[in-house]
Amino acid sequence: QASLQPYFDVETAADGALALAAVRSRAPDLVLTDVMMPGTSGTDLCRAIKQDPRLKSTPVIVLTALSATDNVLDAYSAGADDFVTKPFHSRVLLARINAQLRLRSVGLQLADQARLATAGTLAAGVAHEVRNPLNAVLNAARLLPGVKSRPELESKLLNIIVEGSLRIDRIVNALEEHVRPAEGNAILQCDVQSGLRSSIELLEHKMSNVSVHLACESGRTVLASPRELNQVFLNLLDNAVRAGAKNIWIRTADEGGAVRVSVSDDGPGVPKDVAELIFEPFFTTRPVGEGTGLGLYLSRRIVQEAGGNLTYSARDGGGAVFGIDLPAIEAAA
Repeated sequence: QASLQPYFDVETAADGALALAAVRSRAPDLVLTDVMMPGTSGTDLCRAIKQDPRLKSTPVIVLTALSATDNVLDAYSAGADDFVTKPFHSRVLLARINAQLRLRSVGLQLADQARLATAGTLAAGVAHEVRNPLNAVLNAARLLPGVKSRPELESKLLNIIVEGSLRIDRIVNALEEHVRPAEGNAILQCDVQSGLRSSIELLEHKMSNVSVHLACESGRTVLASPRELNQVFLNLLDNAVRAGAKNIWIRTADEGGAVRVSVSDDGPGVPKDVAELIFEPFFTTRPVGEGTGLGLYLSRRIVQEAGGNLTYSARDGGGAVFGIDLPAIEAAA
């Protein structure tokens, strides 16, 4: 502890149970634990952290005796990010901690870049969708004072104002549903169908030549961050549109204890020689400057942190199929 305090804010716990309570309460940047502790072991502590969707990205470094090979293997199987053998030099421990914190920082930066890209897509969609009804409302309002003596025309102008206002209200509601800023990245019961519909609404300006076929066969909710899961939906739909798809099929279905969301399109699909690389960070098939190569990487990570998985397969007849499997937590009434 003394060797770390000059460099970090350090909080200690007397045993594994107290450590887990502290981690859940304060969400630290890194956890350093000994394998051997009274009550909850370091391995059990690590496993509990990695099984919690809110904490699983927290780096865990395990301290263990040089001869305890089995303990090292157990720690790795529990999800430990690194281990340091005892006895150790304080500089070695500092180097390992700094390495894990740098990796965490890079991961957070990648996530921020992907969110900025999503924010740009949302902003463009909202601006495009709001402009037309807003112009209609403004033009009708300007004309209204001059037609007081013409009841039929006055009624038509009032209807234009009402319809335009309702359209703007629907767009704002879709945006609020999509980003849900008050909840941030909190893990909550997430309505998959609602997230899909708001994503489609916000990309409508890009879909004038695309037919979207939505079939929601599951009414179950999942445990996830609604904002981040909606980011995944938006990214998959935007990718399909950018690829030149004319049809997009979206389906939700119950698969045992999971909800499966499939997003299929009739675009060109992914070339076989790069299909295994599409979830790698910075990989993109778009021209230079048109993509960060982070969308699918972050999308898979978001889904995995919610306890699910995101996969790709080629669609029969051409195109792509992306499947999202998420643990269901509630059956439809």
